[in-house]
Amino acid sequence: MVRELLYYEKNGNLYRYRLIECPEYLKSKVVALKFFRENLRAPSSVALAYSPTYIQSQMVYVKKWVKLDNATMFRLSNKLVQVVFDDRTEILFDINRKQIIYTGYSEHKSLYALSAVLESGNTDLIKRFKYTKEILSQMYSSVAKLHKGTLN
Repeated sequence: MVRELLYYEKNGNLYRYRLIECPEYLKSKVVALKFFRENLRAPSSVALAYSPTYIQSQMVYVKKWVKLDNATMFRLSNKLVQVVFDDRTEILFDINRKQIIYTGYSEHKSLYALSAVLESGNTDLIKRFKYTKEILSQMYSSVAKLHKGTLN
């Protein structure tokens, strides 16, 4: 069981705390970390492509996350986007490699080229892919509108 917390500030300072003695201002982050740990599964052999070697020994962390009606979406610091659906299926988007990893009901992981998803014949994957694409489009268009409004 994890008993220590490493906390990196944006300015690069690193702090080490015991979980039972962490400062009050970190308690909500600890609760979020416990949520992530309880709701995310360990990677399989397909996900080994996203090992610490792949990320060049940089610590990966959750930059943003949002709870949707039937899924939780995570934006990771290495620019991967992970969507964990309430039925325990998952999609991991790697835009740089133009690939996704889909975890189905049987917890079997499959790797697809981004361009081949809609022709895969996997109706569950296609449905989740379209849903996620729509949510991401809405999120990015909202951010673009916000930035456009602040620039004028």
